[in-house]
Amino acid sequence: VTGRAVDGAGNGIAGAAVYVGKVPNQWTRMQIDTPLTDAEGAFVLPNVAPEALLITTAHAGFAPGSAAIPAGGDVDNVVIEMLGGASLRARWHAE
Repeated sequence: VTGRAVDGAGNGIAGAAVYVGKVPNQWTRMQIDTPLTDAEGAFVLPNVAPEALLITTAHAGFAPGSAAIPAGGDVDNVVIEMLGGASLRARWHAE
C-alpha cells in the first residue's frame, strides 16, 4: 500500500502516524522501517495482505483521516485527507 496524508489544501503532512486495520475493527500500528509519513506526507506499507482494510493517519493538530480499501481494491496512491483540528478543554464537576 502506498499513499499520502494531506491537509485540506492537498499539502503533505509530515510525521503522521499510519495505522492499518482489517475491516471492521482490528487495529495494528504498522511495524515498518518508517512508521510515520515522510516530508511530503508519503507512506509505504509493505507486505499488507490483499483484504478489506481501513488505513488511518493521525497527527497532532489534525483530525484523523481514513481510507477504506475493499478486498482486492487499488492499494497504490491512496490519499487520506486530514482536516485541521481544534482543541477542546472541559472540566467536569460531580454534584
